Amino acid sequence: MTLSYKLHHSGTNKVPRTLEVELVIDNMEYTPELEDANSEEFHKLATSLEDEVKKALFDKQTLLYGAADIYVRAMEFSRGSVVAKLRIAWVFKQGIHNPPDPIKRDDVRRRMEDHLNTHRGYLESYHLPTGSVRARSK
Repeated sequence: MTLSYKLHHSGTNKVPRTLEVELVIDNMEYTPELEDANSEEFHKLATSLEDEVKKALFDKQTLLYGAADIYVRAMEFSRGSVVAKLRIAWVFKQGIHNPPDPIKRDDVRRRMEDHLNTHRGYLESYHLPTGSVRARSK
């Protein structure tokens, strides 16, 4: 279920909380197909990155049983090797009152850097240079 579907069809007026994340992938060549969100190349990279970022930032317990449904969505890719702009969003589950956010802006960089240090700079097959992860509150 996509984030937009869930928000429009959940019978609730909950608005997701979001963070914008930017990653530089320096072991990939940018291609014009990545500009087209409907292209197969965009879709393949987006799906792969969304899954890998989610696994790097959140433990399985939080994803399965946490207070919020968490989504990661690739928004666009641009030149500079490949610069990926992603959105992390979460919607608190029904009946949960005043929970803490599952992640904060400063946590994104710290958790991602921890993951990259453990995996020799790689997020699956994507190499991210040290210090290339940026996050901001939306």
